[in-house]
Amino acid sequence: MKIQYSFPELVLPPESELVSLEEVRKLCELVLGGQLKANHVSELQLEYISIERATVAMKMPFQERLVGNPSNGVMHGGAITTLLDTCCGSAALSVLSELSFAPTLDLRVDYLSRGDNSSDIFAHAEVYKMTKNIIFTRGVAYQQQEKPVATVHANFSRLSAEHTVAMQSSIHAILEKGAV
Repeated sequence: MKIQYSFPELVLPPESELVSLEEVRKLCELVLGGQLKANHVSELQLEYISIERATVAMKMPFQERLVGNPSNGVMHGGAITTLLDTCCGSAALSVLSELSFAPTLDLRVDYLSRGDNSSDIFAHAEVYKMTKNIIFTRGVAYQQQEKPVATVHANFSRLSAEHTVAMQSSIHAILEKGAV
């Protein structure tokens, strides 16, 4: 017997009650993308392909310096994990009601294949469920769509109203001035 299950469609609040996608895109590019200050994400040269409501696509270019196993030339699993965490976390930001951050609570990566040793790695993540306190995401990393390198399930915390308010002045200053 084959078991079939489809997740219920994600139900989001009305668009007017969600954070502006333009602000999310700018925050992701400036902070997570390392445009203001170098960080591990910018060091990996991660690029955003698209940031839409509840879904994000990214790319990590192949880099010799990120090879984890010199005998086969495959990219290090930690670099792939960072790509997936960033992609899922960015998707989580896109469904918040206020511009804020959503810390990673849990991250599970299943490596399905080693991929090849010369191609860029792409990632796609989506939010599939939200509760009052947690945002649930899933995603995939691949070099060729028909052959995933890894899948991910990640959960992110929805910060309390108190913590969100505390962060907002800093976040808006970053967006307005382009400085940390």
